[in-house]
Amino acid sequence: MTEFSFTFSYDRNRHLAWLALDGYLDGPAARRLRRIMQLAIGGFAPRKLLVDARELVQLDGASIYRLLQAGTVTDRADCDIVLVTAGVVRVLPRTSWQAAA
Repeated sequence: MTEFSFTFSYDRNRHLAWLALDGYLDGPAARRLRRIMQLAIGGFAPRKLLVDARELVQLDGASIYRLLQAGTVTDRADCDIVLVTAGVVRVLPRTSWQAAA
């Protein structure tokens, strides 16, 4: 099993943050991701957080649910999460992923 890791970058001028995920998103990794997203959104205040999940070992329904759950940890209503999977971009406005939680 490939251990979970990530890389983070931020563009202050465009108010965009990127979070590239790699490995296997199990329960402990999802809790770690939750803290990472909370720090990224709460600390850097991006308008969009792009979450690149193309390098996750297994991106099934449970993994997507964990990603959505991780995105609910912030009080910033003006940050959208953009989920990138296998070349497809899905924009998740806060109202949609907030309802999923």
